[in-house]
Amino acid sequence: MTFFKDKKKAVMDLPKPEMSLQLPRFPEPDFSEIRDIKPNLPKLKPLRDFRPMEDLEAESRQDIISNKPLFVRIEKYHEAMNDLKKIREKLREAEKVLENVMEIKKEEDKELNMWHEDIIELKDKMNRIDHVLFEMKT
Repeated sequence: MTFFKDKKKAVMDLPKPEMSLQLPRFPEPDFSEIRDIKPNLPKLKPLRDFRPMEDLEAESRQDIISNKPLFVRIEKYHEAMNDLKKIREKLREAEKVLENVMEIKKEEDKELNMWHEDIIELKDKMNRIDHVLFEMKT
C-alpha cells in the first residue's frame, strides 16, 4: 500500500536546475548624504503627575501606620491570619528545599573536585609515560 510512490517518480523525473555561484555585483552605497541628515523630532512635554513607585508605597504605608482606628471584619481578619499562616508554612518549606539543594550542591562540588584531581593525576601519568617513551627512543 504505497500512497506516495507516484510522487517520488515525478520528482525524480524533474530536470536539475543550473547552479551558478556568481553573484551579481552591486554598486557601493554612498552614505555621505545620510550622515548630513539631522533628525527633526518633536520635544515631548514632561509628565506632571509622575511620581516614583517608592513614594506611592511610602504614602500608603503612612496611611496604615497612622493612629486612625482601623475597622476590619472578623471574617477578613481570620482569613488574613490564615493566609499569613500558609505563607509562613510555604516559607519554611522553601527554606528546607533550599537547604537540600545547597547540600546536593556541596556533594556535587566534592565529586567535581575529585574528578578534577583524577584528571590531573592521569595527565601526570601520561606525561611520565611520554617522558619514559621518548627517553627510550633516543
